[in-house]
Amino acid sequence: MMASAFCPAHITGFFKAELEGNDPNRLGSLGAGFSIQKGVKTTVILSSRNPSNATKFHIQIKGFKTGDVRVSEYVLNEFLADNDDYFA
Repeated sequence: MMASAFCPAHITGFFKAELEGNDPNRLGSLGAGFSIQKGVKTTVILSSRNPSNATKFHIQIKGFKTGDVRVSEYVLNEFLADNDDYFA
């Protein structure tokens, strides 16, 4: 089984954080910028149906190990959550 996800890149022109207060509707950020075609694509390949291996994984970026794998970890966790029956 395989799944892929793409996250486009964005260049911010200006940015202001809104962090004060307790109302979630008024927290966040304001700003403007533009998206560019380049971004991050990640692919998850499930190569084992063995439940004991379900939590064992390694992530490589273009063949190199890296410490910043947030997008890949997110896609992997969503993929595994959506395919629980695959291990049954």
